[in-house]
Amino acid sequence: MKQIISITLILLAIFTITARVSASSNIHKTVDNKGRVTYANAQGKNYAKATHASLSSGRIYPKIDNHQQKKRDFDRRQILENELAIETELLVGIINSLRLISIKMKEIQSESSQPVSAAINDFENDNINTLLNLASVHERNIIALRKELNSL
Repeated sequence: MKQIISITLILLAIFTITARVSASSNIHKTVDNKGRVTYANAQGKNYAKATHASLSSGRIYPKIDNHQQKKRDFDRRQILENELAIETELLVGIINSLRLISIKMKEIQSESSQPVSAAINDFENDNINTLLNLASVHERNIIALRKELNSL
């Protein structure tokens, strides 16, 4: 059981580390003779630097008072805390399922002369992998929700 939990934690750490992706920020705009516009990450003929749209529409938005802002912040915190509770509950359920699988595997091993890996069929192995993937998703969601709550 300790081995499965250790493997689960290692896999979750690997998924968390490898989830980061970097992207290139250079975008080049090319206009051909017929006026067709093409965007690429490498500079070509008829190069013109792409312009980014303004994030602001230029409109002046109404300001809200402190009481209204505090109410919005409170509502947002409640929503995030509810989501965190749900994600935590789902993660605990998956961990409990993995524990039950571990117990079942030990029972199979004690009843059989075969090693545990030989007694597990592909379907059960796929189910274990699915549970591990779901656990990593819920763990990432929990980390993101905690980060968001800490920023409030």
